[in-house]
Amino acid sequence: MANFRDELSRRILLSDGAVGTYLNEKGVPESENRSLQCIRRPDLVLSIYREYLEAGADIIRTNTFDANPIKLREQKDHLEHILQAGVDLALKARAEASKPEAFIAGSIGPLGVLLRPYGIYTFQEMGETFMDLARTLIDRGVDLIVFETFTSLLEIKAAITAVRKFSDIPILGSMTFNADGFSALGDDLYKSMVEIHSIGTDVSGINCFLGPKDSHEISESFLRETRVPFSVMPNAGIPTVVNRRTIYLSNPEYFKEYARVFARAGANIIGSCCGTTPAHTLRMREVIDEMNRQSVLKRLTPRSRGRKTPPMSSGLEEKLGREFTLTVEVAPPKTINYARSLERIRELKSQGVDAINVTENPLAKIRMSPSAFSRIILEEIGIEPILHFTLRDRNLLAIQSDLLGAYALGIKNIFAIKGDPSIMGDFPAATTVYDVDTVGLIRIVKNLNEGKDIAGKPLKSNTAFFCGAAANPSSSDPVGEAQRLREKVAAGARFIIPQPVFDVAVFARFLEEIGDVEVPVLAGLMEIKDLRYAQFLNNEVPGFCIPAPVIERLAAAKDDGEGMRVAIDLGLALKPLVSGLYLVSSSHKLSHLLAMVEALR
Repeated sequence: MANFRDELSRRILLSDGAVGTYLNEKGVPESENRSLQCIRRPDLVLSIYREYLEAGADIIRTNTFDANPIKLREQKDHLEHILQAGVDLALKARAEASKPEAFIAGSIGPLGVLLRPYGIYTFQEMGETFMDLARTLIDRGVDLIVFETFTSLLEIKAAITAVRKFSDIPILGSMTFNADGFSALGDDLYKSMVEIHSIGTDVSGINCFLGPKDSHEISESFLRETRVPFSVMPNAGIPTVVNRRTIYLSNPEYFKEYARVFARAGANIIGSCCGTTPAHTLRMREVIDEMNRQSVLKRLTPRSRGRKTPPMSSGLEEKLGREFTLTVEVAPPKTINYARSLERIRELKSQGVDAINVTENPLAKIRMSPSAFSRIILEEIGIEPILHFTLRDRNLLAIQSDLLGAYALGIKNIFAIKGDPSIMGDFPAATTVYDVDTVGLIRIVKNLNEGKDIAGKPLKSNTAFFCGAAANPSSSDPVGEAQRLREKVAAGARFIIPQPVFDVAVFARFLEEIGDVEVPVLAGLMEIKDLRYAQFLNNEVPGFCIPAPVIERLAAAKDDGEGMRVAIDLGLALKPLVSGLYLVSSSHKLSHLLAMVEALR
């Protein structure tokens, strides 16, 4: 049996090509998890392994890339069986193809979740998951482990570090980069390749996303300047969709020519990724053999990059903490007609309101885009909006894109909140995203203010958002709530709007608990329209705790103004304790709001 490290030191090795997209080409729906086919269609997976071996691959990767407890959440009980079947089929294919010298690589991809501070997983928790996956593959008989298609340097470091705790098996660590040489999470190719090699990879490399040309362009200088063993496995160009099928354009002959380019540049392992087939591997084999006969084998300091800043600041930021500030919540209209909403806001401004809180589909019920409505308010009324920005409907890409768009529209104040889950609203079957938590969202806003994206990749300009955070003064865990708020402030929150309170003593204890948090607080103040609504809030909406005395006042009310009077009484008691008030009306009566503004101004 050949030794992987020995062979790596003396010749260029040819890896296989795509398994996932090749399964799709052979009839497996794109919506199905690829690794599941190891137990659902084992004969098909076996035949693909065999085709790549017969085409001349020195390395075949097991069809276990997406086999992990997160991506197979509903089939978690079958996970170990899938991993074992992926290896067993590869071993069987090697025997049937009479290729004992070929290496079986246990393939592990990213988990599909984010590490803290943007997600909920810790470095250690991720490492333990990767350790379990790798141990199963190693125990079943793989020759090396391949961590591939990672976009996060931190995540792949967690994976490599975990395996190195219990095994000296060869490791290929491969990441995915954009054409600018940065991963989707902002990690620089040069730095990443050096760093993962230093913690335990035998080979560092790139795969997926880019085609051969861009893969060569972003790796050429790295190959020239270092002696870190390198692997390259590009996609078959940029995919296109034809008749609902994903099609890749790069043909086998094109890959043959680039195999020569990569070999001359100094790559140690050359293969291919999405959209390729054994036909691509067969043509690349010709070049690899030729280059090995010519004995083409290869080879530190990561480079630094610069940065910038300037723009416009928030009027709310200039006022809050210096003068008493009054803001009012207004929901965007449920139609495209916004004239009536603007009239309400114009009247509120004339009575001395400083800013308008613009909600985003509260209770997951559909309304006009809050960014669009905020822009309309700015243009037609001239009062600053505070845009409620939720995580419910946006993935990582949309979060950053929408924030940049909001700033371009002149919106400077952001209130970072989770958002009510879709199941509460008009479309309960709608996807609820929550790619990051609110601390992660606040960090993203802070990054944009510093001129970089989520992972530190430089942008061409920076924002100057004034970002606020929520808190729950009525939390059953006040110490934990205070600590969570400290995390938000540390992440970049510059003001706080707690949920509406109905008990001055509870709010005073909350302020005492967060006494070390030095940012302005706008106390939330809600007019409750009637007793039934109070009971709804108490029993169905998380975070609300309306005390018995308020319930009794509403029960004894002789008109519809008691909720307004309760809010005014609370506001007058809270006013000396805070930097401002945030008024909310569940009755939606303008006369009630104006009366509250007049009393509390």
